[in-house]
Amino acid sequence: GEEWTLPELHPALLCRAPENHEWLTNLFDPKVSTPTWLSTHEAPPHEGTWDYLLVTGECSLEDVKRLWGGTANVVWLRQDGPLVPLARADGGVEVSLYSLAGIRAATQMLRARSEAAANTAAPDLPPGVAAQVARGESTGVPALQDRDLRRLNVLIAEDNLLNRSLLRDQLRTLGAHVTETKDGEEALARLDEVHVDVVLTDLNMPKMNGYELLQAVRAKHPALPVYAVSGNALPEQIAQGRLSGFTDYLSKPVPLAALARVLADVAGTLRSVAQAVPDQPETAPAPATPSAHADGRPNESDEDNEGEDADELPRFPALSPALAPLFVEQADHDIADYARIASVRDFQRLRDWAHRVSGGLAVLGPSMLNEACLELRATLREAGRWTDEAGALSAAVVAELEALRERAAMRDSA
Repeated sequence: GEEWTLPELHPALLCRAPENHEWLTNLFDPKVSTPTWLSTHEAPPHEGTWDYLLVTGECSLEDVKRLWGGTANVVWLRQDGPLVPLARADGGVEVSLYSLAGIRAATQMLRARSEAAANTAAPDLPPGVAAQVARGESTGVPALQDRDLRRLNVLIAEDNLLNRSLLRDQLRTLGAHVTETKDGEEALARLDEVHVDVVLTDLNMPKMNGYELLQAVRAKHPALPVYAVSGNALPEQIAQGRLSGFTDYLSKPVPLAALARVLADVAGTLRSVAQAVPDQPETAPAPATPSAHADGRPNESDEDNEGEDADELPRFPALSPALAPLFVEQADHDIADYARIASVRDFQRLRDWAHRVSGGLAVLGPSMLNEACLELRATLREAGRWTDEAGALSAAVVAELEALRERAAMRDSA
C-alpha cells in the first residue's frame, strides 16, 4: 500500500549487503516503480534518468561520485543516521536506514528542492521546505539563513515521552534550540527562566492542560506564538482552539515541512521587528544533530506483521531500534496508569488516557493497534460515561499495548 512504499517511478539504488538490498527493494511497489540497481563493479549509468539515488552507508563517497556524477539528489541511509532527515552541505540528505518515515521525508525534501529550483517565483513555502530552510536556498520568499533558525528558542509542552523526543529531534534538525517540558505547569515555570520565541503544546496533559497553559502564557506574554499540537483533533475542536487564541493547530505526527513553516513564520516576524538592528555575532553553538544508533537488520519487523498483505494495516507500528527504549518507557507509564484508572472506572481519565496513547501511536505510523485506540476514543465520546463496552475495548487496547511493549523490550535488549 502507499503508506508503506515510496511513490517515485524511477529511483536508483546502491548498496552491498544482501539484507540492505532486500530492505531497499521493499520500499517500492513493483506495480508503480521501476528501481534501477547500480553496482560499484560496473560502469556508471547514463545521466538524467532517475528521480534520486538511495545509497547505504557501506558505499563510499568516491563510489557515489563515480556512479552518480556528483553528490546532489542523493539520500544517504546510515545505521547511525538521524531519524529526522538532515540536509548535507554537498547537496544530499542523510537519514536513518531504519526509519521509513524519515526516508520518505528525505525524498520529499529532494523533490521539493527540485520543484523550487524549477519555479523560484512560487509565493509560498513548498511541501518539504526543510531542505531550503536548512540550506538557506531561495524559495521565492525572503531566504532564511541558518543563523535565523539557530536564534529561535522553542518550548515544548508534551507529556508523552515518544512524541516529545521526536518533536525535539525534528526541531533540532531544523536548527532551533529546544526546551522540553512534560506538562503545562512545568512549561509555565520554564518561561520565567529562559527566553522563548514560540511554544508548541499538547492539549491533554496532567496538572495543567494546553488550554490552561495558553491562557497563562497570554496573561504574561500576549504576543508569544503558541501552537497546539494534537492528534486526531475534530474540526470543531480545532475551531474552538483558534477562537481560544492558539496561533494555529499542528496535527500529530507533525510533518517536518509544517514545523519548517512555523519556524519560518516566527523567524520572519522577529526579523521584521529587528530590521533596523545590525546583526550581532553568533555566540551560541549550533545544536548537535540527533542520531538514532541501531545495529539490527533494517527489515527486522515484528513477527506478527510478517506475511500481511501490503494493503492491510500491520498489527503493530514499526519500531526502529532507536525508538524501542523510548517506547518501552512510555508504555510502562501508560499501562500502569490504565490499571489505576480501571480500578476506579474513572471515565474522564480514561478519555485523557486514550487521547494520549493514540497520539503516541500516531507518530509511529498506521497500525491496527492505533485504529483500535481511535475506536476506543470514538466509543467513549459517544457513550459519555464508563460502559461495559468501553471497559472491554480499553482492556483489549492495553493487552495489545503490552504485547508491543514486550517485543520492543526484547529488541532493546538484543
